[in-house]
Amino acid sequence: MNRALTFEQSLKGGKVIINRAENNLTAKVFVTLFNSLGASGEVLMALGLEKKKCDDQVRFELFWKGFRDYAITNKDCRENFIKEYKKIIPSIRKAVQCTRLHMRDIFYTDSDRDKLFNELRNTEIDIAVFSRQRIYLGEAKRKEKLGFNGRNILAHQFIRQRIMIEILKALTGDQREVVSFIICDRSRIRSLSRMEQVKALTFFDGRRPLVLSWQNVLGQIRDVPEARSVMEEVERIISID
Repeated sequence: MNRALTFEQSLKGGKVIINRAENNLTAKVFVTLFNSLGASGEVLMALGLEKKKCDDQVRFELFWKGFRDYAITNKDCRENFIKEYKKIIPSIRKAVQCTRLHMRDIFYTDSDRDKLFNELRNTEIDIAVFSRQRIYLGEAKRKEKLGFNGRNILAHQFIRQRIMIEILKALTGDQREVVSFIICDRSRIRSLSRMEQVKALTFFDGRRPLVLSWQNVLGQIRDVPEARSVMEEVERIISID
């Protein structure tokens, strides 16, 4: 029996179009994970972020812009953020200088406060998981490296994200600990672990961010039928150069 082609298949004469975007990959994997485990601490164990079972209820957001959301409803944010930025930036600069990351005079300064504010407002976290004790920030990668934008004051992607959350915590009085992690293809774990931005955050934090794989995360819920189909799709997405 002939089956009708999907819209994507018909566009390419029957060939399936594979969406390789990191956002697509992130959404499919993490929606599947949370649908399977619910808003429980089991999610943290499945991600390897906690080793012991905890009873915390967790909240998660994908593609989270926490500083932007805060600034929208707090009009004094533009004036107040710089005080907290000045407190954290000496430690950040020192951490960056301990690595081989490229540093220009303008990087990690307060030379242009409007530009700095806009960079923080536009900073996005791929995966944010919130428990009562901790905030877990995840950067999702297919095969790409951690980003760098030499036109920014906060030039390095992974470090910019951490600056954003630390300033937001200070502005809101949030005392929770921050835990950073990266999720990528298992073939990229070693190389990402050695990246200079990861080293800089290690110097700042006193511990190395966790680097885990899409495959291992999905393997924690392998008995869920939806997880198996997503795993197959993940493998197809990652296999494309």
